[in-house]
Amino acid sequence: MRRRPYASVTFLRTDMAEVIRPEGWDNWRNAANEKTARYAEFENTGPGAGTNRRAGWSRQLTARQAAAYTVENVLGGPDHWKP
Repeated sequence: MRRRPYASVTFLRTDMAEVIRPEGWDNWRNAANEKTARYAEFENTGPGAGTNRRAGWSRQLTARQAAAYTVENVLGGPDHWKP
């Protein structure tokens, strides 16, 4: 499997099960990925949602930052796919 250095994942208000590792994210044994990959979360719940042991390069979003994650912004605007 080829690992991508520009991964981008954000979890917003997600119920996270206990299978989520405390660090939350993995750099795929390449510290350079920490400079290009983007991992963020906001107001998650459940046994896997604790943030006190998350990887130092992951981010906790503010309410203002999380508000930018709209369907249109994520899926490309009004001329693109609409669920």
